[in-house]
Amino acid sequence: MRKFTGLLLVLATFCLTNPALAHDELISTSPSPNATVSAGSIQVKLTFAENPMDLPFGQGNLIAVALAETGEQLGPACARVDGTSLITSLNLDSSGEYKLLWRVASEDGHVNS
Repeated sequence: MRKFTGLLLVLATFCLTNPALAHDELISTSPSPNATVSAGSIQVKLTFAENPMDLPFGQGNLIAVALAETGEQLGPACARVDGTSLITSLNLDSSGEYKLLWRVASEDGHVNS
């Protein structure tokens, strides 16, 4: 009985810790965190360690930009896949602080945000 319990503990530990390795890791952003952005057209680019799954709009990969103070989302949440990056563009009415919300589907099908 002790061998079975030990094996179960090892399997449970592996199953609880290993799935995180399958998710895409965010390695860089543009603009960078805490950057000040000017009014006008900007491109938002999130780069991951692995290619995101190339899915139709609304089925896994999203970037949304919102006002930091109020949380009001500016335009629709959308993103296109370009290699290891998710990219979207938008026009800002004014400079200021914004927050970025994102969701990416890894090639193994797991969703990360």
